Amino acid sequence: MKLINQTWNAYQNKYDSTWLADSETDIPTNHDPDSAVGSIIMVIFPQVVYMKNTAGKWQKMGTTEVLV
Repeated sequence: MKLINQTWNAYQNKYDSTWLADSETDIPTNHDPDSAVGSIIMVIFPQVVYMKNTAGKWQKMGTTEVLV
């Protein structure tokens, strides 16, 4: 996992973070709990994107699947 972008979100008082992972297995459990809603993890293989949902969980875009 590599942090590739981070900007301050004054509305949420947290950082909007963009992460890059080689595979889904590279994403640690409870990854980046302090990131703002809307932060993303881009996974190279398979080509998927996870976004921090309003419940504070990483959710695979286009599905209801969340990382635990």
